[in-house]
Amino acid sequence: MRKSLTFLSATLVVAFVVVPGWVAGRGADGSLRPAFVAWWRSGSGALSPELTRIVDHWFRYHVVKGLIAALLLVVLIVLGTRVAGWALVPVVALGSLALVSVMANLQGAVAPFASLFPLLSADDLRGPAAALRAGTRSPALRVMIDDYTAYHAAMVGAAGLVAVALVVAVVVLVRRRAPWPAVAVAALVATGALVLTVANVTTTLDPEPGLLGLLDGGW
Repeated sequence: MRKSLTFLSATLVVAFVVVPGWVAGRGADGSLRPAFVAWWRSGSGALSPELTRIVDHWFRYHVVKGLIAALLLVVLIVLGTRVAGWALVPVVALGSLALVSVMANLQGAVAPFASLFPLLSADDLRGPAAALRAGTRSPALRVMIDDYTAYHAAMVGAAGLVAVALVVAVVVLVRRRAPWPAVAVAALVATGALVLTVANVTTTLDPEPGLLGLLDGGW
């Protein structure tokens, strides 16, 4: 059983890298920047067909990637119940990475448009940044603010749940007398999740300063 779970874990790691782009289909073809600029200049509160196609592509990408990461996490949890001692260290480390990936891809699936903002250049974002700084609230800018808020609200829920789950994991690992690196990894990721939760609560409640920092190149 242990060998089967190890093989399945390795297979899922490969799938995590290869499958999402294949399933999501066409969309990451370099057309984001012109599509975004054209949409912004239109001032519309509805995404253009071209921009919608790109956003839909990344939504599918994040959903598939998140599902594979979640499946990998389940397999690693089961594997972790069947190993002991130093064998727990790589399982906990890979499980922590899978957990973080589930969290990040959930965020991307909830707000796929906002997840694309870091892919845009400073020139692409100059118009939205100037409008936000001037206090102008066009329908297009409102869409950006709303999606950015949803992006961080999703991380509040995901990071909060992860923090709770990892605190429980730390307790379990200590009771099992797991090697200190395994406990340290789980505790470190739990601490990071708590910090991330607090940071994203702040941004969700007051999104505009954070969005302006992103538009100005501070992602």
